[in-house]
Amino acid sequence: MVTLQTNKRTITGPTRWREVTVEMYQNIMSKWDGKDDLLLKSILYDIDYNYLLTSTDLNMLGPLEQAAAFTRIEVLNKEKVPSVVEINGKWYDVPTRLNGYSVGQAIQARRVLESAKMYDVAIAKIVAIYLVPSDQFTMEKAEELEKEILKAPITEVLAVGYFLCGSVEQMWQHTFERMESIKMPGSEEDDFAAKMAGVHNLEPLADLSLLDKFAQAYHMDPDVVYNKSFGTVMNMLYLLKVREAFMKRFDSIRKTLNPL
Repeated sequence: MVTLQTNKRTITGPTRWREVTVEMYQNIMSKWDGKDDLLLKSILYDIDYNYLLTSTDLNMLGPLEQAAAFTRIEVLNKEKVPSVVEINGKWYDVPTRLNGYSVGQAIQARRVLESAKMYDVAIAKIVAIYLVPSDQFTMEKAEELEKEILKAPITEVLAVGYFLCGSVEQMWQHTFERMESIKMPGSEEDDFAAKMAGVHNLEPLADLSLLDKFAQAYHMDPDVVYNKSFGTVMNMLYLLKVREAFMKRFDSIRKTLNPL
């Protein structure tokens, strides 16, 4: 880390990518256009942009330029994915496939990608979602883990984040392809499907609007659906719910920024 003393304040900040936290990296990627070096320095060292724009303090600007040189020299590795990752002194296995993970994790991860402009700003939350064991998953646990991930060096998390974001994208692409051949059951099957439907597996997803989707598809009263058990129709329901909206926005997810 570098420490610079100016007339107005003490400036501290990173001189290596390993000194950049996940939170700082996501902040950079959400605000920086990839071109304005002054804006990058403003974000890295928490200095007002207009102050840097008008400053004539060469005693500060020279060392600041030298400190930020790592953003041009060092290349962040996004491809070498470790089998385990350490977060706040605790080791977590990195998933190799997402098929065995919960429906809730799949839906929540999709929502993160939907709202993200690029993988780089979704890293902490996606990693948190898939480091929580599937049989223990809640968004509350994922959000607590996300707080720890945000403090971790970006060099420890970036490759894992890119791998998981890409895996989520691929999983949903394959799912959409399979959806092309899925047909809704006929009316003679409605009673059978309805008996499998209920809310206890929907509640952890914080998405009770699925009840209305299910009730409409199977000609049921939502209050009746609420009191049934739920089984294999879950995949069909959440896919029907998200397919159209997600497909419209999926192309933008692929357009991630080049490495800094």
